[in-house]
Amino acid sequence: MARLKLKHHRSPFLFTIIGIYVLSNFLMLINGGVFWDDWILYDMPKSTVLQVFTDVGAPYIGVLHNFLNSFDNPVFMYRVITLSLQIASVLILNRILVYIRVTDKYDRFYVLMLFALVPFYASKVTLIMLPATLSYAIFIFAFYLLMRYLSQKLLYLRLLSLMLFFVSFSLNSLLVFYAVPIYFLVSDRSPKKLFDFKISYYIDFLRTHKYLKILDFLLLPFIFWVVKKLAFPLGGAYLNKSYNELSIKALLKFPLRFLETVKNSFLGVFSEFYSYIAIDLFYGLLFIGVLMVGVISSKFIFSNRAARVESRVESSKKFLVVGFIVFLLGSLPYILVKKIPSFEGYETRHQVLLSLGFSLLMFGFLLLIKNNVVRRLFFYVTISVFVTCTLAFQLQYLKGWLKQEAIHGIFAKELTEDTASLIIVHDSTKVYNATSRDIAFYNYNGIAKKATGLQQFFIIEQEEYDSYLIGETTYEGRMEAFNMQDYEIGHKAASITFSFGDTALDVLTTLRLSLLYHTDLPLFEQQVESILSYEINE
Repeated sequence: MARLKLKHHRSPFLFTIIGIYVLSNFLMLINGGVFWDDWILYDMPKSTVLQVFTDVGAPYIGVLHNFLNSFDNPVFMYRVITLSLQIASVLILNRILVYIRVTDKYDRFYVLMLFALVPFYASKVTLIMLPATLSYAIFIFAFYLLMRYLSQKLLYLRLLSLMLFFVSFSLNSLLVFYAVPIYFLVSDRSPKKLFDFKISYYIDFLRTHKYLKILDFLLLPFIFWVVKKLAFPLGGAYLNKSYNELSIKALLKFPLRFLETVKNSFLGVFSEFYSYIAIDLFYGLLFIGVLMVGVISSKFIFSNRAARVESRVESSKKFLVVGFIVFLLGSLPYILVKKIPSFEGYETRHQVLLSLGFSLLMFGFLLLIKNNVVRRLFFYVTISVFVTCTLAFQLQYLKGWLKQEAIHGIFAKELTEDTASLIIVHDSTKVYNATSRDIAFYNYNGIAKKATGLQQFFIIEQEEYDSYLIGETTYEGRMEAFNMQDYEIGHKAASITFSFGDTALDVLTTLRLSLLYHTDLPLFEQQVESILSYEINE
């Protein structure tokens, strides 16, 4: 079996990975949209934002959001930071793999390429998810400092690593994922111990009290949990809710839900790809184009050198086992609180920790393929699918933003102080929504507030209104956070129906209008209105 190797000893393979990542995700930088829970942040009083996050036990996140919202163009700032953090995570992970000493630079190329480009966590484009992206990046940096400490034994590296791990636990699922660096800490970076899964080693680790040498790391998540419970308790609407609580029922259902997560992740990405190429020829052509570029460019990047089949097959087993454990730990905290990672709408936020385990598993599978041509082709096809899906997700978010702008124009013309306060929405254009997810009532309220300056409206889709019955009592006490602080129960009702307009949001139109927003705003406002037609009944 031949191993793929980079031609030059100092080949800029990291630039290749980062370049492809940026090309796949750059559309988020021209997206001016505010999605889902972003509306409890956008153009919101600082006191309200702080109270919302104080209620969920994370006032420090409210402080972060208030700081970012103080910029002139906060939406752009959020997305620049998100893109930068993800690039930094790839670069730092490369250094971690160097310190672990179980991969050479050629293997790292594949692991990092898969890690960077797998189209998980599409909801990173939203403002509300930036703290999760930041926490994960801090976690990876803390992991890197830990690896440096194990190599250099410098006390400041140990202390800084502990501090950053503690900060990263702001994303609570990292309390479970923290088992990954602990595992490497126990193995002391030794490749032999790293893949030595014999129970006798761990019994000896406990029997000889070696755990005392890393007691500070072992106690860290428990210290964080105690501090959080005492200093930042839940409050408000979350006080009497079983918010992210574990249950015996959830534990019993874990095996089936984990299998569902595996299916959603490994088959789901190809299912998403098929759904896009089936409805739009553009995505099929995009896939072919990316695949051709990959095959042609490989002639300048790779060369063949013989490697023993046995050694690579043995390595594949190690990557598969470690990849499975890491993937399990990345999904475990979400599954246990009944939040199954998937590509469905906003649920992609639960995929935030899956990329590393996925990339290790996929690389392990690649090493099992003995035929060099088949292995290369599988890798190129997989990366091309990832890039196509990522661009498709980004385009869908652009469509969601453009639809928001069309609704904004409608509300600016039609909503006044004399308009009915309760407005029921009938929407036949949900295919334009970001990831086709329903638009929540507080999203509509936020658009109305932005368009009119009024907060007297309760604008809600018929399905959501039926589901929550009257709905107002559920959200009493948080009216300002839902952009409806002046709404009064009992006022007259109206309905609005959204239908497709004269301008269809195909790929080229989506890109043209998105660029027009940044180059000729008056013309954009004129043209975006034709996306939707509407009818109001009072």
